[in-house]
Amino acid sequence: MCVHRLRLPEGEPYLEIILDVIENEGNCNGPVYSFKGIDNSTYYLMTDRTCDPYENFSGTGNSLHCENHYVRKVILDSLRHWVNEMHVDGFRFDLACIFTRKNDGSIDLDNPLIFGDIIADPHLAGIRLIAEPWDAAGPTENYSWNCGWEGDASVPTAVANLRKRQIKKFCCMLFLANGTPQLRAGDDFGQTQQANTNPYNQDNETSWLNWDRLTNNPDIFRFFQKMITFRKAHRSLGRSRFWREDVSWYGIGSAVDLSRNSDSLAHCLRGASQQDADIYVMVNAYWEDLKFTIQEGQFGE
Repeated sequence: MCVHRLRLPEGEPYLEIILDVIENEGNCNGPVYSFKGIDNSTYYLMTDRTCDPYENFSGTGNSLHCENHYVRKVILDSLRHWVNEMHVDGFRFDLACIFTRKNDGSIDLDNPLIFGDIIADPHLAGIRLIAEPWDAAGPTENYSWNCGWEGDASVPTAVANLRKRQIKKFCCMLFLANGTPQLRAGDDFGQTQQANTNPYNQDNETSWLNWDRLTNNPDIFRFFQKMITFRKAHRSLGRSRFWREDVSWYGIGSAVDLSRNSDSLAHCLRGASQQDADIYVMVNAYWEDLKFTIQEGQFGE
């Protein structure tokens, strides 16, 4: 099978093919395949627990030992195959934090070897790379909130308005972040899964796209359009590396709250190094108003 780009009507850009890459396997109690049971110490992160020998940072199975040279070679060989033989335009790495796990399972955020290998490979130069920036270490808990009303039927006006504000807030957080934005189909017009947080196996109204919501929520759709325009206008947001010395983190005041129960965050992204303006972001995740004090710039700017 060969994957080709799809051409749109004359004058329009190509649709690109992005392959979803999942570098993890099934449960340790399942069948023996790939490298499981054959060369465990090379290809997997192992524990000292006899009854549970494989580390599971993905929540779905064994975690690859990505600091090992031979594991990285297997991954790069597969990526080259999809680029050279199948002509895909890029990759979206599922649970990409697994790539940053060291021999002991700890996370290396400074220099994960696999990312350097990918960037340095001439066959992979210029392709799209998208990382899902989390893994399933620790409790895999549900922090969703229904805004005080269960379901989508007979929703009070105040709850409906609050949900719209939440959608727009999450849109801002997405498009003001440094990584490549990913939208689930329908997010831009308020698609609902009727309180089901993971309906991957349901082929019914729960997962079908309801296009009537686009007609009913034109303000949400317009907001997404404007945020996309804003992001494109500010080259400082989508950099090839993290902001590092160009960003300062705050809260409602000068102190940043990174606790588990934090409900506010602010940051200033300085754009001079990218020939861009500075951007000051304030996020209120609390259900009541909060008063922020801007920590950068001069009064009256």
